[in-house]
Order: sequence, then C-alpha cells, then structure tokens
Amino acid sequence: MVSKVSDHVAMAVVPDQLAGYVQAVSGLQSMALGRCLLHYVDKTAVLVAYSVKADRNIWDEGVEQVLGLNKFEQITVLAPEVPSLAPADAHISRDNYWFLPIPAPAPGQKLRNMLKRAQKDVTIFINGSEAYACAHKEMVDAFCNRKAAVLSDGSRYIFSNLDKYLAACPDALLFTARNDLNEAVAMAIGDFSALGTAFYMFAFRHENAPPGTSDLLLAAVLDEAARRGHTRINLGLGMGKGVEFFKKKWGAEPALAYVETSWEIKRARKGWFSRLFG
Repeated sequence: MVSKVSDHVAMAVVPDQLAGYVQAVSGLQSMALGRCLLHYVDKTAVLVAYSVKADRNIWDEGVEQVLGLNKFEQITVLAPEVPSLAPADAHISRDNYWFLPIPAPAPGQKLRNMLKRAQKDVTIFINGSEAYACAHKEMVDAFCNRKAAVLSDGSRYIFSNLDKYLAACPDALLFTARNDLNEAVAMAIGDFSALGTAFYMFAFRHENAPPGTSDLLLAAVLDEAARRGHTRINLGLGMGKGVEFFKKKWGAEPALAYVETSWEIKRARKGWFSRLFG
C-alpha cells in the first residue's frame, strides 16, 4: 500500500505524481490519500489516480476519500478512466501519454541522419538549476509569444516557474543545446525522480536552431535515463499531430490513457435544525 508522498514519487508513471514538480509550478500542496496522490489549495482538489498496474478501483476509492474529507468544493481527477462517481455534467478531456522503452528502439536511417547532422552544429550540456539563465527564459518567452493564441494561462504559469521546478527537484536536469558560439539554441528538462519511469518534461528551441537539435536533446535525455537504470520514459501527452509525429518518429506509442474529469462538489443543504444544533 502506497502511504507517503515520497512513495508516489518513487512509483510515478505520470508527471502529476512528481509532487516536487507540481508544488513548484502550481503552489499546490500535496498529500498521500491511500493509493492516490492529492494536490490541493483552498477548496480545490486534484486527485491523481495512476499506478504501475492499472486498477479501476483506485480512482473510485480516491474520489470517495476526497468527498469524505468534506472540505473541497471543486475536484479534478486525473486517471485512465472517468470515475463512476462523476456527475453527468462533469467536464471531461482526453489524451494519451506516450512512452518509449529504455533502451529505446534503434532509430531509422532518416533519424540517424538528423542526429549526425545536429551533432556537427550543437553540443548538449547537462546541468542542474544553476545553469537556468536568461537565454533559457528567452526561449520559453518566445515560445509563449508564438503560441499566444492557443496557450492557456495555466501553461504560461507553469512555464514561468521552470526555474523554481529545477531548484526544487535535484533529479530534474536541464539539457541545453549550444552552437559553436556557445549560444543556447534549444533546451529540455528531463526528470529522473522516479525509480522506473523517466520523464521528458519540457522542450523549447529557437526558430533558428539547427535541424535535428530537438532529436539530439531527446537522445541525451534517453542516454541519461539509461545510465540511471530507468526502464521506460514518459514523453508526455499527444498535444496534436505535430508533437505526435515527433514521438512516433522515435518509436513511441500512446500506452496510457489520460482522462481529466472536473466537477463542482454539490452538498445537500442543511435544514435549520441541523444548522442550529449540528
């Protein structure tokens, strides 16, 4: 039985189980709730219900426990399925987490050519939070400006706190691609906090980054994960055809469903007698 936040982090299969990451980029607090991990602030609860071996009872049990706390007005459940206690008017969004085994499948000829080309133009440096500098922030800001029409406020907030994330999580590393002038042209963050699953968390690049730079960054994250003994890597959600194409190119597959279910917790209104005496 998982009983501590650190246990959930050790057995994490999705990024929202990395409590240090969630706390750093959102300001939420975290607590273990049976086999689930609960992030919360004020009257809002986010229940993360994933495990190495899927068991549909996990998210239903977790929702019952959250409701039993009798302190939240809004709940969001992240799980492979919609909880049975979710009301008919709950807001539901779906995607899939994409995974690669480690060692990853051998890249095809086209991908090998891209990697060789990128190796001639850039060098990958691996550092901790101390290396996150203005050049990295500028890449993030440029991405947010390019995607302003589709980027949510929540995503912007997360991206603005990547330095805090790196500082709070010693097993989250910054991968920087630098050109011959030592200019940072692309970056990625890999998280190795869990025991079995590594995480390719974020990646940004300048529009003038040499072709294949993003592939070279992922290759470096995969090499680090293999060195540390991880057996697979979570490449994140599909997020659209362009992102999915990048993952498919590496042989990744949508191996785990992501279902986000949110609703307001409606409680029965007490009568005057119970309000007075109960």
